[in-house]
Parts: sequence; structure tokens; C-alpha cells
Amino acid sequence: MSIISPKLFQLLETLKKPTSENNIPYMYVDTVGKVTVGVGHNLDAHKDMLTLPFMVKRFSRYPVKGGDTGIAINTNKILGRAATQDEIKNDYNFIKQHKGLGKYNPENLSKYTTLELPVAAIDSLFKKDLSIALAMAKREFGAPFDKYPITCQAALIDIAFNVGNFSSFRGTFVPAIKGTGVYSKMPMSERWKIASQNCRRGQVSADRNRHVAQWLMEGTKAVTS
Repeated sequence: MSIISPKLFQLLETLKKPTSENNIPYMYVDTVGKVTVGVGHNLDAHKDMLTLPFMVKRFSRYPVKGGDTGIAINTNKILGRAATQDEIKNDYNFIKQHKGLGKYNPENLSKYTTLELPVAAIDSLFKKDLSIALAMAKREFGAPFDKYPITCQAALIDIAFNVGNFSSFRGTFVPAIKGTGVYSKMPMSERWKIASQNCRRGQVSADRNRHVAQWLMEGTKAVTS
């Protein structure tokens, strides 16, 4: 697994700020209907919910519209204990069945869950997900990736972290950075500028899109081959 340098990781820590990726200890539905936890960890994609150290924080859920509260915790009612696999499945299934909760700010949805991840577990999961995103970016851009300005590396990791791949960015964004096709004779500084203008993602906040665009614009100030 790719190792993220301390300086690069420091930049990527901004993903955990409120204006960027949500840092939520319980399961919630993201803007595209995926069950998520922590700092944007997609449980639907990773299918690893049963391996995560969820803890019991509440015994019952607040009813959604229509009155459904799912399956409450009625046995071994001890707050702070490790959740059972059935309890994890119950939280997941409840959130999965009520995707309408994705219309609301995740920070206000704790009452619809019974379990949470400890801070240390969220941090560990975040670092693992960033390493996966870094490996993905390196596969896409090859050896030149390590020579990119550090802010541009962070931007590419952020996109991989959020989107999962670069398939939806192959029209302009990826060719501009790689310098292929019509961009082959353009200086790298101009290509970073084009990339910054074509990095918007519909499923993230406007603030986060602006942040990543600014990271890419920082590449125009650096000399890269």
C-alpha cells in the first residue's frame, strides 16, 4: 500500500474539516445514496462494516416519517460496549432503507442510529482510505505523479478518495495533466490551470470544489516536467 508523506498527509487532513468531507462517527446516507461512515468511508463499496469496531451509543432510534424506528437494542443494554454483528447490520439496514435521510446534514442524523465508531478507528480508516486513493492516483498518472507539486498531488488524491476513480475525468482533466492529445505541446503550468477549471464534482460541496481547484492552481507556480 502506498505511503503518504507527513507533509502531504497534513494537507489531506483538511478533508476532515466541516467545509470538506464530513467526519461522522455513525452510519449515514451521503448525497448519492451510499451508506457512509467516518470521513467519507463508503460502506456500500468496501463492504467492511462487520469488521469495523462499532460501539453502542444509543439503544433506540428516532422514528423516520411513517414511524419506522428499526430494531432497537433490547438486550445487554450497556452503553460503550462493542456492537454485535447483528446490531451493526440493523443500523446499516435501517439507513439503507431510508435513503431520504440523505437530504439532511449528516451531523444531525445521530438519532437515527444506535452505533458509533471511536475516534481512533475513524482516523485509522481515514489513513487507510487515503493510501488507497494515493495508489489509485499513482496508477492513473504513473511515475510523473511523484514530481507533481504537493498541492496537485493532494488534489488528485482527494478526487480519487471521493470519486473512486478518474473515469469521469478523462475528457479534459486527465489528458490535460498527462499532456496528451491537444495538450501535448502546452507547458505544464497551463495544463494545471486547465485541470483546475475542470475538476468540479457534483457530489461534494462548493467549498471543497474551490479548495481542490486552488490546490491545482498552485501547480501553475511550480516548474514541472
